Amino acid sequence: MGSIAERLAEVRERAHVSYCRVAGRPGEPRIVCVTKTQPLPRILEAIDAGATEIGENYLQDAIRK
Repeated sequence: MGSIAERLAEVRERAHVSYCRVAGRPGEPRIVCVTKTQPLPRILEAIDAGATEIGENYLQDAIRK
């Protein structure tokens, strides 16, 4: 399955290619990493891999994490 960094890089590349194809121009889409059910160490690993947009389903879970 690959590390979080490898998976995030793959998603970024696929999103970039799709955006360029649809928009007809280069651009960088925003990727939101959803942390539902994920433990804090995995979330920190995603942040270390460059994730900047983090989403959570419930405010109380976001505060706790």
